Amino acid sequence: MSHYNAVVLVERGERGLEQIESETVEMLEKFNINTEVPPYKTYISPEQIKSMAEYTELDPSDLKPLAAYMKTWDGTEGGVDEGGLFNISTQNPEGHFDYCVMLGEARPENYGVQLFGEGNQERIVLAVFTPDGKWIQGPMFYGAGTEEDNRELDAWIEKVKKILEENKDKAVLVFDCHI
Repeated sequence: MSHYNAVVLVERGERGLEQIESETVEMLEKFNINTEVPPYKTYISPEQIKSMAEYTELDPSDLKPLAAYMKTWDGTEGGVDEGGLFNISTQNPEGHFDYCVMLGEARPENYGVQLFGEGNQERIVLAVFTPDGKWIQGPMFYGAGTEEDNRELDAWIEKVKKILEENKDKAVLVFDCHI
């Protein structure tokens, strides 16, 4: 599991930072993976079936024994229908974190350090929650990045800068998120 920073753009209005934080944490709850939702099916990909079959030494073409093993495999109920092997989950499919904590408000003069990792002072922002309720996820890399990773990260930083410019009248709150 890892930590990453997310930016939340909100109207400041006449509210103080504590009230904004409280309201923002409430808004973010719909992106918490621990927020239970009504049960839904997720079909298991052929790659996942192959991996599960190899691990369990079951036949990947015989889905019923794999469905019976699903509870042990990932803690969910499994089944088979005309669409294939599936599991039933109540975990939030829109979830991006299991908890997050506000670090503070970023100011334009400090965006380089606070949001883009200049001077290696902070983690780079890897998600943006927009005023219209959208979660925009950036790239996540582990270890040394490739040239392609670096290009993707540079494009992400430019995208975040554009979003910030389009929302320059909003408060920019920085959250430490864990997944």
